[in-house]
Amino acid sequence: MDRKVRVRFAPSPTGPLHIGGVRTALYNYLFARQHGGDMILRIEDTDSTRFVPGAEDYINEALAWLGIGIDEGVREGGKYGPYKQSERRDIYREHVKMLLDNDKAYIAFDTPAELEAKRAEIPNFQYDASTRMSMRNSLTLPKEEVDRLIADGEKYVVRFKVEPGRDVEVNDLLRGKVTINSSILDDKVLYKSADDLPTYHLANIVDDHLMEITHVIRGEEWLPSAPLHVLLYEAFGWSDTAPSFVHLPLLLKPDGKEILASKLTNKGKPMIISLWATWCRPCRQELDAIAPKLEQWQKQTGVKMVIINTEGIDSKDAVMKMINEKGWTGYELLFAKDNSLAQKLGVRGIPFMIYLDGKGNVVDTTTGFAPGSENHIIEKLLEITGKKAKK
Repeated sequence: MDRKVRVRFAPSPTGPLHIGGVRTALYNYLFARQHGGDMILRIEDTDSTRFVPGAEDYINEALAWLGIGIDEGVREGGKYGPYKQSERRDIYREHVKMLLDNDKAYIAFDTPAELEAKRAEIPNFQYDASTRMSMRNSLTLPKEEVDRLIADGEKYVVRFKVEPGRDVEVNDLLRGKVTINSSILDDKVLYKSADDLPTYHLANIVDDHLMEITHVIRGEEWLPSAPLHVLLYEAFGWSDTAPSFVHLPLLLKPDGKEILASKLTNKGKPMIISLWATWCRPCRQELDAIAPKLEQWQKQTGVKMVIINTEGIDSKDAVMKMINEKGWTGYELLFAKDNSLAQKLGVRGIPFMIYLDGKGNVVDTTTGFAPGSENHIIEKLLEITGKKAKK
């Protein structure tokens, strides 16, 4: 390679730096130093709903304590800044316009209710080439109508236009060539007018290109998204300078089992772990019932609730969009590698609640949803924190 090696570690300031993130940062740092390259720290803070005050400082301090030196970043500066995504809005708007002007993306006005109706109508509904022409978007509406809706302040998203029926090759330096047919990919949301921010997929590609990143070293949970990223590089005309990919295997326990996340701890206080799935309407009903109380419960009892989506990381955009629309708060959201987690735990019903005491012991479980089940959750919260339920 003729270019100078440039790698990046790009955490989100949504909580403490966990062991998986430390491993990724270390591999990037060692690779850069081995090749006389640069290590960039980029803060991906576009998800304002999960922002944790102080998390960015914690990340910087943790990396410094570990001896992982940063060459460019928010604190260090550099000629490729800003290094915080929330300060790069104008850059993202410009690149969204490029995709729209070149017919690589389109504007969609579908409301949450309309999307929910489609999911109920079509089993395993996916917004893609097979369904996009039946939806409310700039491909089906007259230009005058699109312009009017935007002028009237109608909320919209910009979706990537995936052309079906072609093999997309991801060349991974660790795994070799990985081929995915584009027909299984959905038209991912790249930008949301509601908060004037891009999604991870757009910001990630634009930033890596403009910062001249040569190697993207990240966890294998991002491998399902890599074909989309390859297509985005093509759409922008950047294939010749696209970075090389390395998707690191998951960290495992000594017994060979997957470490889901080191964040599944609550400093000796009780926890609730909830397994659920995007397609599960009872899951959404249950969260609707308990979400308004979660933040209050956490303050009163110290209980932390962790929601694990069991469908896999590739469902993240849909999950986050739904949660943002609902306004759910007071939880921590994680994604299992795939739906095997529920099978490993013997979970037959979704949603599935696991109640843990301060020592990590399972004290109770709840399967399924029934009206009023949120009362059981309240009672269990109070019980495992040593408080009595109020009559």
